[in-house]
Amino acid sequence: MAKKTAKEWGQIAIVTGGVIVAFLVGRKLLQFFNIVETAEEAKQRRETQTTLKKAQAQTKVKPTQTDFFWKSTADTIYEAWRYSRFDDDKDLAEAKLKEPRNDADYLKLVEFYGRRQNYFFGIPEGGLRTLAEAANSELSEDRINRINTNYAQKGIKYRL
Repeated sequence: MAKKTAKEWGQIAIVTGGVIVAFLVGRKLLQFFNIVETAEEAKQRRETQTTLKKAQAQTKVKPTQTDFFWKSTADTIYEAWRYSRFDDDKDLAEAKLKEPRNDADYLKLVEFYGRRQNYFFGIPEGGLRTLAEAANSELSEDRINRINTNYAQKGIKYRL
């Protein structure tokens, strides 16, 4: 095997440095556009999942609907306010947020909603949000109060 010349070592160093810089800049761009989650977002997601699992384990009641129903409900809520404030279906979101009949139902809805991105005319807006965060930013205080009153009447201890 032939010895590498200084010119060849220089080329290798430039290519390696370029790849490293491209990786670091590319990762920051992906995080900026919320395509890849940051370390802080990953930590928050893990903490939320841990808290949710503990709450589900402590709940004595069982969900009244299937997992598919709660996944579908979470998707419907997200689609109701996903794109822009001008085209949101707040009535549908409110109706779907009133679906839970007990604590287990509410926890399932929160679990399947997870953390989602909102868009303003197709452009990512803000960061990933939980169901409660999204509801509080998308719905009026009056709607939130009606949903929370509905939960209280059903004996659900959680509030938005």
